[in-house]
Amino acid sequence: MKDTNHGMVLLACSVVIFSGALCLGLAGLIEAISPHRGLGYEDAVVTAGYALLAMGGISFLKTYFRKKE
Repeated sequence: MKDTNHGMVLLACSVVIFSGALCLGLAGLIEAISPHRGLGYEDAVVTAGYALLAMGGISFLKTYFRKKE
């Protein structure tokens, strides 16, 4: 890491990763207890969850392994 400013970026990336995991958990709850079960609402939530996980993970790794200039 180049300097201490990267710590805030890593924290923000971890919040994005956490929200992706939360989306995946909520998709399971939608499927389990929703009165709209089987209508496919959980598919959009799962897609958003995977997108958040990928975006947060890639940003975290790029920031963490950034070389000093």
